[in-house]
Amino acid sequence: TMSDVHRQASAPQASLGPTNAFVRDREENKAAGDAEAKAHIAEINTDPVRDNNAKLSVQVFGCRNLQASDLVNDSSDPYVRLLLVENPNLKPLGVEETVLHEKTSSIQYATRQPKFKDAVMNRVPFMFDFFGDKRVVLRIEIWDHDKFTSDDFLGQITLELGADVTENCKVRASNVRLMPRYGKRGHVYSQIDCLIHFELDE
Repeated sequence: TMSDVHRQASAPQASLGPTNAFVRDREENKAAGDAEAKAHIAEINTDPVRDNNAKLSVQVFGCRNLQASDLVNDSSDPYVRLLLVENPNLKPLGVEETVLHEKTSSIQYATRQPKFKDAVMNRVPFMFDFFGDKRVVLRIEIWDHDKFTSDDFLGQITLELGADVTENCKVRASNVRLMPRYGKRGHVYSQIDCLIHFELDE
């Protein structure tokens, strides 16, 4: 009855605190909400494991008209460096970059028209995000091997995944002109022949 409700409300409830059920529920919900919020913050502060959602395959078949680093013999000892890197979108290419994968081919001696059999990346997995704060770049570099001095840079090509490539594709790039290093002027008259296969998981 209504009188029983009034008697219960007026009885001392020291152990329960507020006697109003609504207030008690509200405090319990607040405590649960605080715990959930703390768990959410902990989750944000924990670096999550990123799933690989893309794969890249590359094969360099050869180059033509490479610069002669050995002027006496009019030749070079070229090899290929395949690099999959990422760097911040707001930074120039090559700045603050992280190497995700790297492969170096064998050296082809005394030639300016090398053919490569092992300049290959085979379905290398990596994390790719169109809307992330970092970009992923494929860079193919050609170098001349020197036995007694530092190796000579002969040229490069770069492919920005997400800007130059936005969907699954397989491209055979023939007679692509090599470029100088980032920020360097000059002309490189050599060409490269390669195959690039980009796979984005559904």
